[in-house]
Amino acid sequence: MKPAALIIEAEYYPLDLLSQLEVKVSITKSNAVTQDQLRSDLLLHNSEILFCGLGINIDESLLGLVTNIKYVVSPATGTNHLDISYLNSRNIKLIHLGDF
Repeated sequence: MKPAALIIEAEYYPLDLLSQLEVKVSITKSNAVTQDQLRSDLLLHNSEILFCGLGINIDESLLGLVTNIKYVVSPATGTNHLDISYLNSRNIKLIHLGDF
């Protein structure tokens, strides 16, 4: 079974990239614009991977009840929308554009 990935702002990802990604993971697209909506989507789809955008902070108030998350992927070079200390405390791996 492929890991479940939730993608916020999927319209900003190239279609060919999403097609390649779907070979490895089961993708669900989210239209969430608030932490509450995103948390509900993460729980509903039992997501292990979150492809986040810049509009919603990724922190304990979002992920506190989401126990299945293993990776957060951000298309940004900056990390001001991410609580890196919290991600580290949960052993959630962060992959972001600044890594490359």
